[in-house]
Amino acid sequence: MLSIATTASAAAPQNAGSAAAQRITSNVDGRWVNANAVVEIFVAAPLPDASGRLAVVIGDVDWTGLCGATVRGLTCGPAGVPLPAGEHAMVVYLVSATNSWMEVARFQLRVLGRSGFEKADATPTIDFANKGQIATNHVPPVDPTSRDRYQDFTSTLGLTTSLVRGGWTTTTETTVIAVSHRPEALRFGELQDLAPYVDLSSYVVTAKNRVASFSLGHVRFGAHRHVLNDYSSRGATATLKLGSRADVSVNAANATAIVGWSNIVGLQETEHRVIAATVGIEMLARAGGLRLETSLLNATALPRSNFNQGSVTDAETNRGFGFRVLAADPRQRLRIDGGLAGSRFENPEDPLLAQGATLVPVRLESRLARYLDVSYAVLQDAPVGKTGRATLIAAYRHEMVEPLYGSLMSFVRSDVLQHVIELTGNIGPVALQASGTWAHDNLDAIPSILKTFTRVAQINLAVPLASVSHADTGAWLPVVTYTLDQTHQFGAELPVNSDFQDSHVPDQMSTNQLIGVEWQLERWHAGYRFNHSFQDNRQVGRALSDLANLTNNISLGFAPDLRVDVSVDLAFEGAENREFARTDLTRRVGFNGNWRPMPRTTITGSMAIMFLRNDYSPVESRTTDFNFQFAQGFPLSKRSSGKPQGQVFVRYARQSAWANPLTTLVQSHFWTVNTGVTFSLF
Repeated sequence: MLSIATTASAAAPQNAGSAAAQRITSNVDGRWVNANAVVEIFVAAPLPDASGRLAVVIGDVDWTGLCGATVRGLTCGPAGVPLPAGEHAMVVYLVSATNSWMEVARFQLRVLGRSGFEKADATPTIDFANKGQIATNHVPPVDPTSRDRYQDFTSTLGLTTSLVRGGWTTTTETTVIAVSHRPEALRFGELQDLAPYVDLSSYVVTAKNRVASFSLGHVRFGAHRHVLNDYSSRGATATLKLGSRADVSVNAANATAIVGWSNIVGLQETEHRVIAATVGIEMLARAGGLRLETSLLNATALPRSNFNQGSVTDAETNRGFGFRVLAADPRQRLRIDGGLAGSRFENPEDPLLAQGATLVPVRLESRLARYLDVSYAVLQDAPVGKTGRATLIAAYRHEMVEPLYGSLMSFVRSDVLQHVIELTGNIGPVALQASGTWAHDNLDAIPSILKTFTRVAQINLAVPLASVSHADTGAWLPVVTYTLDQTHQFGAELPVNSDFQDSHVPDQMSTNQLIGVEWQLERWHAGYRFNHSFQDNRQVGRALSDLANLTNNISLGFAPDLRVDVSVDLAFEGAENREFARTDLTRRVGFNGNWRPMPRTTITGSMAIMFLRNDYSPVESRTTDFNFQFAQGFPLSKRSSGKPQGQVFVRYARQSAWANPLTTLVQSHFWTVNTGVTFSLF
């Protein structure tokens, strides 16, 4: 810490105190100045002669030695010593002859950095990873061209910066990924053997102040579920506040998710681009009370897939609009979110997709979609009993999407009408959720198309008996959970002019129930889960095509201290196919253990044995999985952040299968030894 002896003085009375504070000012209070600025401290009126002097402290450093007395007060700097960058408190003291210090004024000193910014931060990240396989064995042998032994390397380089000046904050985030094995390259699915080993994964540059925000790079925008819903790609966005209640955003991005050094802005191709705009207005002075939004979309896509997704695509054009209303009462008990959307979707002629064949052109369609979500807090943190609280929220959701509705930038299921009623909340420690769904398709009621109905009922309940009961033995009581999920899907009637028969009209009721009991004690934990599912086929001619599953799971774990924990799991499952009068039985036992002999050392092991058989065949089979891993972490410095740091691991894994069909023994197994090293340098 820099400490400079005090030399300058100014006459001041011993009892100056608050009176002096009221008449002392500075030319830098609250202003941003450069590091070589001259700091002046003004005394509004001459102080009477007394055995006292003024002292100046910036942050925790005494700067009085760099100050000189003037007729009006003190002048400090520069004298070759720059002011400290950043924001600091500058305190003026009155020092008496007996060396008693009294604060008489306090100012906010803001000093620009060397580059002229109010704040400048840069945070790099460098992560290095190696994964390898040093030994393996397969019985029977596998394809000789497979990679039995390898050492692959991956590195992630990142840089985050933040610059502040003149009310603007500019941030950047950049990530580059390098690999040694080309099939793991970012764009291998797109470029195959031409994919670069070092590629740009993502970047974004954002500049914003109180009223405007601009972003370039990998951006995310859109909040209308039927038009443009949280779309992410490389492009540009701009948002501007229009007064205190209105805002507008304009967005442009590539029509598919892209990475890499090429097409750095993402807007290089005019026929593969998304352009959208949204205008929002707060109708009430209270933010969030009533907000109206209007969105417009113009999207054109060439037959291309996302860089990490393979699919058959064709050229598409989409123009759409959306209106959205969001409202809430002052206590946030009632919330409303509703919207209307229109879309004009077209598949223009695509020679690449046609491949010389004559295709029936797709007719241009303009369709509508709407939704409404309403929730109301029937109980909002209401008192229950002596210490309990209750919250209960009722919700209604409605959605209608016309047939052939489509949006390039939002996945929407068309030709559906849906109503959902939901109740969620807690009464004291008891949590509950219940919902009912009613939906159907074929909204145009076309006689030759099958109309299907869906009815779904769901119930989830969690009761911690230890919290409900106030008995002395409550700590031993478990948490009981119950889940019911029942879905009924059925066709309305046999479509006319079709080749369907009555047995082709679906009518299926699926019911799934789960009961769980969990104990969590200081050193022990145990659980039991019972699951029963039943698929009831009710269509004509398939009344016996039913499936039933019954599963019992038991788990038991022990943790004598924080360094060791072991557990065992048992599972018994029966799967019945009533159509073929067949039942498959599965028995599974699993063991898991973790040991942390030192703070950065972890040893884990697991083994699972599964037995399978059925009641109509003498075939018996068994599979075994075994894993053992040793991991050791190590610091590379003593920084409080923990970086740089590293970790190494060695893992042995073995899988084997055994079957005894009649008198022939079939056996296979393989094992691998894998290693890995990771370093996080920043």
